[in-house]
Order: sequence, then C-alpha cells, then structure tokens
Amino acid sequence: MHSSHGWVKTWGLTIPQGGYVGKQHTSFSDPERFGHHDPYKDYPSRTQATNHLMKRNVGLEIITCKQVPLYLEKLNISHNNFEYLPEWITEAKSLHTILADHNHLSHVPTEIFSCCNLMDLRLNHNFLVKLPDFLTQCHMKSLSLQYNKFEKLPYNFFWALPCLEMLNLSYNSLKSLPVSCDSIINLKELLLSGNELSDLRNLVNLLKLSRIECLHLSCNKIKELPEDFFQTLHFLRTLSLSGNELENISSHISKAHSLEKLYLHSNQLSSIPKFSEFNNLQVLDLACNKVNQLELASIVPKGLTYLDLSANCDLKIDPTDFQHLW
Repeated sequence: MHSSHGWVKTWGLTIPQGGYVGKQHTSFSDPERFGHHDPYKDYPSRTQATNHLMKRNVGLEIITCKQVPLYLEKLNISHNNFEYLPEWITEAKSLHTILADHNHLSHVPTEIFSCCNLMDLRLNHNFLVKLPDFLTQCHMKSLSLQYNKFEKLPYNFFWALPCLEMLNLSYNSLKSLPVSCDSIINLKELLLSGNELSDLRNLVNLLKLSRIECLHLSCNKIKELPEDFFQTLHFLRTLSLSGNELENISSHISKAHSLEKLYLHSNQLSSIPKFSEFNNLQVLDLACNKVNQLELASIVPKGLTYLDLSANCDLKIDPTDFQHLW
C-alpha cells in the first residue's frame, strides 16, 4: 500500500520507500527501528508497526541491511527469487519464524540451526538437496521442507531436533530415515508422503516414546509394516498409508485405538481387519484395493461417517448387511 508521504506499509511494518532499490534489491538503512520507530506516528490512519517483515511475491533476490535487524521476529520472503537466504539472517537473534517457500534456494546455512529463538522454519518448494550436519541441538518446533530434492537426511538429524512438534518432509526423494537412538517425545505431526520409503524400522524406533497424532506415509514404496509398527501409536488420530504396495494390515492396528481417520486407498489389500471396535473412527478409505468380500458389520464402527469402498472391482457385499448399519 503506497502512502502520499513517500513510505510503503507492509503487513503492519513501516518501511522507507527510499530503501527499495529496483525490483530485485531491497535495502533497509536502519532495521533496528522495526517495531520501535514510526516517523508518521501522528497520522491517525497509520498502520501499527510490528516486528514482522513480509516481502512476498515481488521478485526479490536480495535483502541487505547496514545493521542487523535485532528486533525482527518474523520474516516472510516466500514466492520470490532468492537463491540463498540473507546473510544477516543468522545474526537476527529475535527471529522466531522464517518463511521462504517458493524460491530458488539450493542450500541452508549451518548457522541457521544455531539461532536460539528460531521456532518455525519453512522452506517448501525450493531446490534443496542436502542439509548441513548439525553441530548442536536446537529448539525448533516446526520444520517444513516439502517439495525439495532431499535423498537423505544428516545422520544426527533427529538428535539435533528434540523439540520438534511438526516435521514435513513430503515430496522429496528420501529412501530411508537415519537411525535414531532417541525418540522425539513432543512430535505430534509427521508428514512423509511422496518419498521412496520402503523400510519403516527406523521410523518405529523414532516414534516409540512420542505422542504422535498425525502420520502421513502415502505415495511411498511400502510393501509391509513392521510387526511392532502400531505398538506405541496410542495417540494417533490420523494415519495415511494410501498409494503404497501393502497387501495386508496387521490386526495389531487395534493398538492404535484413538484413530479417527484412516486412509488405505490405492494399495493391494485383499482382506481387511475388523474396525468395528474403533469407537473413535470417523473416516475409513479403502478404495482402489483388491478386496473381494467382507462383512460390513465387522468393519463399520458406530461413529463412522465416511466409508469408501469404490474401485474394489471384485467386491461382493450382501445388500442386507446395510440394514445393520443403522
């Protein structure tokens, strides 16, 4: 939004228009004033200054600062042309959120994981191939790296991120997860869809003490689940295993008794375990499998609101079974 006084106001942050050089280079001469100084404070129509900076979708390649923005807390530079993150970013000690989705980033500076206040880092839709090895543990709670080009993670990846609550690594090229001697206890949401995972034993070890609630593993190369896969998933509410090569689901799934949504479509399942005792189950998607016979009463719990059995081409159901669902 342009002001008649020669300033640009962006997401509650007042920035001098003279600091904007061309289309691809933005410079701030005194970033320490972020959230502390508004030269037009006497104008009643002004936007309240905050410690947030958003420069989205304007074709930026570089943001330079003569002084490190020590009070900057949130930086959003998504949908631009950055090939690397601003050099000063690791010295901005108040930063707790960095959003840099949809850029041209190919690497992440090691120092960024040493930023003591950084809680949320999102680098989705970039060209990242690898992460640096971690030298210390960090306190980050949310890390999103979907739609990049990762084939593997650093060996100490999970050790370095013990406070994670949400991890999104969907749509990369991961073939395996690193061995972890530690469980991420606080992890609630783990998104790993669209990779090349086949062996989940390291995942089982990672989740053994967690209180995971949402686990997405769709569109991988999973042919079977480890025997103890469901052993500790007592708090799991959403599980997606769609688009894999599973031929059966163990009866041990009953240990995941908190399940509310279960997605199993597009596998090779020919038989289905009993779900009638899953009192919390609301959504059950079994479409595009090889199920040829089942008793509805054995798979439909009382609270189920959505059941998809489409594209099981040889499936035969006794029409009278529907009478027992109500």
